[in-house]
Amino acid sequence: MGTITKSYTSQILTNDANVSTWSKIEKWCDSLENYRFPIAGALIIIQGCIVAPPLLLLIAYFNAAFSDISVLIFALFTFAVLVSNISILPMRYIVGVFTLNLLVSIAIAVIHLIPLLQ
Repeated sequence: MGTITKSYTSQILTNDANVSTWSKIEKWCDSLENYRFPIAGALIIIQGCIVAPPLLLLIAYFNAAFSDISVLIFALFTFAVLVSNISILPMRYIVGVFTLNLLVSIAIAVIHLIPLLQ
């Protein structure tokens, strides 16, 4: 009977005290490469089922003068998320595009909610 052992030689123990935040984010994104397909599917589901419907309803309900531009910007970023997911890009770019998309979506939502404050 053989014994089951787990090797930890591939893991490098480093002191993260002198590592910048950007390096930590890149290291985290590089560690996501093993889970590329589940993460890509999750990002598409989050984009299509959680982010898009409320934002489009918000844009339609608060029909501001710039609603057409808001829909255009949101559509471009949605296509950017889809294209980055179906391409063979590293995960750092896919996560970056999705994060930028979330920031733009939040900004569009805030811009359309400003009339409620008046």
